Amino acid sequence: MLTEVAAIGYATVGAATLQGLVFLERLRRWQAARQSARATLGAGAELPALSAFVDAPADLAVACASTAFGALGGWLLAGEISGVPLALIAGAAAPELLAHVLRSTSLMNLLLSRAGAAQAEPAARADGAPPDAAGTRDAPEAAGPGAAPIEQGTS
Repeated sequence: MLTEVAAIGYATVGAATLQGLVFLERLRRWQAARQSARATLGAGAELPALSAFVDAPADLAVACASTAFGALGGWLLAGEISGVPLALIAGAAAPELLAHVLRSTSLMNLLLSRAGAAQAEPAARADGAPPDAAGTRDAPEAAGPGAAPIEQGTS
C-alpha cells in the first residue's frame, strides 16, 4: 500500500505523462503534415506552422487542469491504490472519470438529492415513532428545494 503522498505524487505523474503523450501526438501530426507538404509541393513549398497543430495557452491550461485532477484522483483513491502502476493509471484516468461523473445527470441528481435529504432530515416525532412512519423522509419534497427526481437508466 502506498502512502497518501506517494499515491498523489504518482497519480500526478500519470496524468502529466498522459498530457505529454497528447502533446507528442500533436507534434507527430505536425511532422507528418510538413513531410507530406514537402513531398507533394516540393522543396520550396510553404510548410505548415506548428501553431496550426498546437495552441500553447489552451494546451497548457488543459495539461495543468488534467494534472491537478490526476492528483485529486490519487488523493481520493489513496486508500485503494496498492502500487505504483495503479497510481499512474489512476492519475491518467482521473480527469476523464471525473468529467464523466460530472456529466452523468442521474449520478448528479442522486448526489444532490442525498445532500438535500441530509439537510432536510426530519426530527423524531413526539410519539417516538421514526420519521418514516409519517412518510416525510420518503416524500419527494424531502430531497430539498430544487432537487430533481432521480431518473433510472440515464447517464
